[in-house]
Amino acid sequence: MSIFRGENYIVEIANDRMFELLGKPAEELLHKPLLVGLPEVKDQGFEKYLNNVYTTGTTFTAYGLPVTLPRKGGNKTVYVNFVYEAFLEGDGTISGIMVVATEVTEQVIATKKIEEAEERARLAVESAELGTFEVNLLTNHIVASRRMAEIFDVRQESDRSRYITAIHPDDQKTRETAYAKATITTLLEYDARVVYQDGVVHWVRVKGRIYFDSEQRPVRLFGVAQDITEQQEFSEALSKKVAERTAELARANDHLGQMNKELEQFTYAASHDMQEPLRKVQTFCSFLLQNHSLQLDDLGKNYLKKIDSSAHRMQNMIDDLLNYSHQIRDAQQFVPTDLNRIIENIEADLELLIQQKEATIAKDLMPVVTAIPGQMNQLFFNLFSNALKFSRSGVPVHIDIRLVPVLEADLLNHLREKSDSYIKIKFTDNGIGFKQEYAHQIFSLFKRLHGKSEYEGTGIGLGLCLKIVQGHKGAIWAESEPGKGASFYLLLPSDSTNQA
Repeated sequence: MSIFRGENYIVEIANDRMFELLGKPAEELLHKPLLVGLPEVKDQGFEKYLNNVYTTGTTFTAYGLPVTLPRKGGNKTVYVNFVYEAFLEGDGTISGIMVVATEVTEQVIATKKIEEAEERARLAVESAELGTFEVNLLTNHIVASRRMAEIFDVRQESDRSRYITAIHPDDQKTRETAYAKATITTLLEYDARVVYQDGVVHWVRVKGRIYFDSEQRPVRLFGVAQDITEQQEFSEALSKKVAERTAELARANDHLGQMNKELEQFTYAASHDMQEPLRKVQTFCSFLLQNHSLQLDDLGKNYLKKIDSSAHRMQNMIDDLLNYSHQIRDAQQFVPTDLNRIIENIEADLELLIQQKEATIAKDLMPVVTAIPGQMNQLFFNLFSNALKFSRSGVPVHIDIRLVPVLEADLLNHLREKSDSYIKIKFTDNGIGFKQEYAHQIFSLFKRLHGKSEYEGTGIGLGLCLKIVQGHKGAIWAESEPGKGASFYLLLPSDSTNQA
């Protein structure tokens, strides 16, 4: 509060709150004309208000009026409620103005934020074409927006019962269930069909919130409604299309499965039937070389040796094809399998070749895994055979078999479907190696990185390894450099990590 005296509005008296509001200390304002002590308010329109009160005696009141006043760091716009009232002498003459002012900056800013939020909400509602409604649950009175009435195809002034009866009879239960749930959770949400007066059916989505009084009685419901007919029709059409595609895919899968089964049977039968002619070719080649070598010149003998070598390679390929077909065709029992025993048996089977290659084998104690023993034997047999076959000339073979930690990246990068736990085995040799760019190619059937004259093989062994680990829901991959050996990594599911 303060009093301004005379036509120059000299600050005669003011309380501390007024000095705080004006942003100046008392010594800069008291006994000075207002516009001299507070030049910041000049040209902001306040002189006009003061002059009118001083000359006419008419009280001036303002609410939330913006005014720029000095504050720490410079001038700042604040908002003020104030009253200018003429100060009268005993004879009724006006000698000054009494001012009562209150800063309401925080309230004004809060109000503006609320108004902005309401405006954003209004624009959002309008852009989404939402209908809004409010229901007094004690009186059942509804206040609905124009869009709400359009969505339900009723008059805007209709009572609540008319909105309810617009809902399809078959969806009334859905609405009732949603309301019953909302009295517990406070949140109302349901989709229902609305039957228009012309018989056309529309889909509507209703969402809202129930508010309760101090006695926990539901008293008010606020909500929105949206016409979702287009979305629903699109969803139904999409579902129908997905169902059709799924049925087509199922038929195609059945057909493909049948073709695969027939192909597997053909491969097995053809491979099996081809062995007998090959045996005869090999037998007669051996017979000619042993019993009729005197009648053959060196060129003829060389031809027979080439025939025998080709027949031998063909025999190996057929054997590998039979093994591959066997893994696909035969379903075997998964049982606890001791990998140590598997590796020991393979070392015994390859004992002669291991001695010829002067091979040394270093290995960790392996765990017991749930697997098909025959397939585990084939898996490790192929890895051992490759390590012994693709060795460097004049360099004793060294094979290292280790259990290594399973990394998260292993699971993410190499598994198509996951089990609960895994073991990871690193199988390393010191052979000729290969370029890393071929790391995927080596697991394809009949893919070879070297000529037949350099290294024997059919190109099926690692493809069979891949098939076996995939059948066990595991993975296999390789890392290598030319001349620095190769490392094969195996991920195998394990129900038990206890070592045998």
